[in-house]
Amino acid sequence: KIKVGASFFALAFFMLITKNGVYFLYYIIAVILHEFAHARVALKLGYKTKDICLSAFGAVLYGDFNEVTFCDEAKIALAGPFLNLFMAVCTLALWWVFPSLYTFTQPFYIANVCIFAINLLPDNFSEI
Repeated sequence: KIKVGASFFALAFFMLITKNGVYFLYYIIAVILHEFAHARVALKLGYKTKDICLSAFGAVLYGDFNEVTFCDEAKIALAGPFLNLFMAVCTLALWWVFPSLYTFTQPFYIANVCIFAINLLPDNFSEI
């Protein structure tokens, strides 16, 4: 189940009036697929997922993760970024086969690379 916050609609409106709706659409597709990857791995490992909440700041998967082991947590956490990396590599391969698609798929590639990189940053910089 996907829940959408008010800030998401505000961002969508802003992106549309600034004529950046296509970039927003590609970003949202990449974010939703990212969160579904987290959810799929969590479900496969036996954890219950509740919903995905979208906001202007990204998305979050909610579920019952109180008793998660470190190994399972790592698998769940890495599923999203690695799906984004996979989609970025597939987009590059698509350009190699069909170079004319570059113009249409470049924003999707950029969204996936950015989401991949941002998600590999540590949650708490004070622990570094």
